[in-house]
Amino acid sequence: METLPYACRPKQRRRRRGGTRAEQAVEQVEKEPGLDIRRIAAVSNIKPNYLDRALRDLVTEEKVKKKDRTYLPVYKVAIPREERP
Repeated sequence: METLPYACRPKQRRRRRGGTRAEQAVEQVEKEPGLDIRRIAAVSNIKPNYLDRALRDLVTEEKVKKKDRTYLPVYKVAIPREERP
């Protein structure tokens, strides 16, 4: 079987794991709203540069909200069935 040259190979994407570190970050933000990356990293023993990337993904997934340099939890409010359109 012949191997393809590097330029012809299909692009490989980075796989996303279960996100245990991201879950830890969300839990920490829910416990203490208004923390910055350095404080979250210190409490949960995660490197700040990795945590920055994880929190950026969480902001796009709308699991946390960023305000200036701090992160806040996002609370989902359930609408009762009677009030739904």
